[in-house]
This record gives sequence, structure tokens and C-alpha cells, in this order.
Amino acid sequence: MTYEATLRLAKADLDYYDLILDGKGNWEEDWYEDRVESYTVKFENGYEADLKVVGCQEDSPYAECVLFDAEGYEAGLSDPEFEFSGDWDVYDYDGNQYIVHVIAR
Repeated sequence: MTYEATLRLAKADLDYYDLILDGKGNWEEDWYEDRVESYTVKFENGYEADLKVVGCQEDSPYAECVLFDAEGYEAGLSDPEFEFSGDWDVYDYDGNQYIVHVIAR
């Protein structure tokens, strides 16, 4: 089964995330090791996905999508990505597909 949800962010925020995830901009000063920015979307079956931009100690930040089941347990994880906007596909352990559309408002 396929479930879909949409995350709408300001275009300026999406452009900023995509810039720093591409290793450009001022990420060395702004994105230190412990910095994480996270957004949560909910699916119709009670599952949730957290989309995160994660700072690293000596490299540019990366983005990931973590899927949680209705009880809050991790149910799937994307590979690290270097682009935030667009579509994120994550599968749970039963093979169901979860798509998060990240678009500008």
C-alpha cells in the first residue's frame, strides 16, 4: 500500500536547506555537529515521518527521513540525502511505501 503526505515550507527555507546540503553557503559556521532541524508529517494510518537536516562535525550537513509507526517505534529510514525539497520515499518493514512531498508554500 502507498501512503502520501505533504510538507509545505517557505521557499526561502527550502532554498537555504538545498544550498547548505549541496555544501555551499555558510554551513561550516551555521551547521555544527549537534544541530538538527526536524519537521513531522502525519499519514492517514497513524504513521509519522520526521524529515531532518543534520549537522556533521567535519562535513556538510545531510538530510534524512525517519518513519515511525502508530506507537512511535521506528519503522523505516531513508538513505542520507543532500537535497531536502522534492519527494521522499520510505518503506516500512512490511513493504508499504510512504511518500512525503516537500514543496514550497
